Amino acid sequence: LLCQQGFQFFPDKQKAAKEIYRVLKPKGKAVLTTWRPVEECEMFGALCKTLEILELPDIANLMRVPFNFLTQQELYEAFRGLGFSKIELTVKSEPLYLKGGIDTATTFIYATPFGSHLRALPEEMQELVFHLFLEKLKAMQTEDGAIGYMVANVLIAEK
Repeated sequence: LLCQQGFQFFPDKQKAAKEIYRVLKPKGKAVLTTWRPVEECEMFGALCKTLEILELPDIANLMRVPFNFLTQQELYEAFRGLGFSKIELTVKSEPLYLKGGIDTATTFIYATPFGSHLRALPEEMQELVFHLFLEKLKAMQTEDGAIGYMVANVLIAEK
C-alpha cells in the first residue's frame, strides 16, 4: 500500500492506520510519506517568508497546511500498537530540481492549491511577490541547479 503526501489530511489518523492494517495481506507493507515542516522544504519555506514579509500571512498559512499538518511523532503514534510487526520511520531529504530552473518557479507555485490566491492579488503585488521570491531562490540555488531541498517523513509499516 502506498500513500504519498495524503495521510496528513485524513481526519481520523488512527482509524486510517487501522484500515491500512486491515487491508494489508500477511507480510504486506504500507509505505507513507508526509512533508516535514515548510522551513525544511526550502523553496516553499522561501515562499512563505516572502508572503509574510509582504504582509500576506493568510496565503502563507495556506501554504503551510500540507507541510505543518502532522508531526513525525503523530504519524508514528497513529500506527503504534495496531499489530504491525515492524514500523520504521525515517526522514528523506532530496534536492529539488525544476525543469527550466528558477525561471519556472513562478509557474510551479501558480500550480499549487493556493495558486488561485496568488492570481487574485493585484498585479503589482503579484510582481512584488515573484521578484522577492525569485531573489530568495537565487540565493539558495546550488551550482548544480538544485533549488534547496524537499524533506519528508517516510513510514514503512510491515504486517
